[in-house]
Amino acid sequence: MNIDQMPSKTDVSDARWIAQVAQHGLVSPSFVPPPRIRRLRDLTRQRTSLVRERSRALNRLEKVLEDAGIKTSLVLTKTLSMSSRAMFEALIAGERDPVVLADLAVGKARSKMTDLREALTGRFEDHHAFLTSQALAHIDAIDAQIAAFDQRIDAETAPLRRQRDLLVTIPGVSTRLAQVVIAETGADMTRFSTAAALASWSGVAPGNNRSAGRSYSGATTHGNVWLKGALGDAAAGLLRVRESVIVLHAMRWPDEVRDPSELYPPATDVSDAEVDEAVELIERMAVDRLEGPDFVDHYTEALEKVIEAKREDRELPEAPEPEKPPGKVLDLMAALQESVEKAKASRGEDTDTEAQVHEIPAKKPAAKAPAKKTVAKKTTAKKAAARKPRRSA
Repeated sequence: MNIDQMPSKTDVSDARWIAQVAQHGLVSPSFVPPPRIRRLRDLTRQRTSLVRERSRALNRLEKVLEDAGIKTSLVLTKTLSMSSRAMFEALIAGERDPVVLADLAVGKARSKMTDLREALTGRFEDHHAFLTSQALAHIDAIDAQIAAFDQRIDAETAPLRRQRDLLVTIPGVSTRLAQVVIAETGADMTRFSTAAALASWSGVAPGNNRSAGRSYSGATTHGNVWLKGALGDAAAGLLRVRESVIVLHAMRWPDEVRDPSELYPPATDVSDAEVDEAVELIERMAVDRLEGPDFVDHYTEALEKVIEAKREDRELPEAPEPEKPPGKVLDLMAALQESVEKAKASRGEDTDTEAQVHEIPAKKPAAKAPAKKTVAKKTTAKKAAARKPRRSA
């Protein structure tokens, strides 16, 4: 249990309960890294802020180019590559000819000369040249700061090179991301009881908001925002666009890469009535709240009972017996055929021959017994006289 991740407690009874739980040692301490890791954490967080600031500066540069009608980002992979940087500097110097600007492309970009000429045909003016020069100067200054932080972080993580090299083997995790993971979690994984506990602490595990037997939002917690962001970057780094299809860039062998056309679903003609029926089925199956026996968190209930028993110094509740597996589903016809074959084998008959069907003789209807005549009881005169009303004197 982690009090830091629980909602605020203001009620006196809740405060008393938290104090009792902490007294029995049921509250795990917060993770406080050693000084070396804290220094490394300061460096990686500052570098992350600089990287984000560089992204914002690139977006501002892209906005200026869009206003000038320069569409190089639609042709080139990066907004600020070697080819685009040379073109922007030529635009700042006063060059406006698209043919001359496109000829500054290097490497694979030279195969897109026609598209580059169209993308460089715009209305780039002196105003845009000034904004572009300032944006490039800002980006260069940020790059210099990031490089200085990289050198410092490399020196700090030198004793933890083995842990860093192991993290880099994970697909999507680069050296920079591995350094962030080490800085945020520390080099000692024994501080976290399980991998699930680490995931919950990082803020990438589903939330468990349940009260009075009802389950509410299952959104993830805030967790460690710096580590959470790094893990998100690692996941996004696995995605690649290949022939207009988003694929995972985690393949190890060429034969594992399939043609995107194989992943397309087969063409199917669907009528409007089928679509309406599918929508109606989805609406019938949708639920507003996750209620009912299928959505009960039995683990949390059992944990609360254990905590309550420890707090009151009672014996711990016994674990419920596991549910018995359901009975075996039998095919009645197959079971009947197996029974017939066993009976034939016991009589010494050939089991390959088909069974002979014998007609059962019909039973003769039984003769009906004569009905007994009932004799009506006669009423005596005395009884009839007794029923007569008495006359008054």
